[in-house]
Amino acid sequence: MTLRIRLYLMSAFLLMSVSCSDLLKQVVKSPVIDDRQVKVVGADLKKVDLELQLDITNPNSFSLPLEKLEANLDLYDKPFLSRRWQELPTLQPNQKTSVKLPLTLEWQQLLKIGTQLIGSRQMPYSIKGLVIVKGFNIPFNKQGTVDLEHPDK
Repeated sequence: MTLRIRLYLMSAFLLMSVSCSDLLKQVVKSPVIDDRQVKVVGADLKKVDLELQLDITNPNSFSLPLEKLEANLDLYDKPFLSRRWQELPTLQPNQKTSVKLPLTLEWQQLLKIGTQLIGSRQMPYSIKGLVIVKGFNIPFNKQGTVDLEHPDK
């Protein structure tokens, strides 16, 4: 095979790789993640075991089998925690699925933000991550504030 033919084949392969990735991003809509509830399921002298319950809506007309969910949470514009979960359900098309995720925090982590909570009326947060479906990364990013005076809002 001549050098010219090899270059054409390599160029075609690279073009197809980029085009397929861009096409997938246009076809697959990102799941919408809403935090619903955090429950304390256990505690000891070193840690607190929590269960994070999320509602994840699949806006697509086809199911999305979740392989992995990675999330980074920042509180007060500082990294607070980073976690990965791999045992996840399949999101049904055009439906909301409740997902329960185990989460363990050490008391030292909680103490880091404890002093900032004193006297604060709001706590700014940012959660960024990836939902991995069939090897493709679907990013999500949500920012907001938690009203500490009325946490149920």
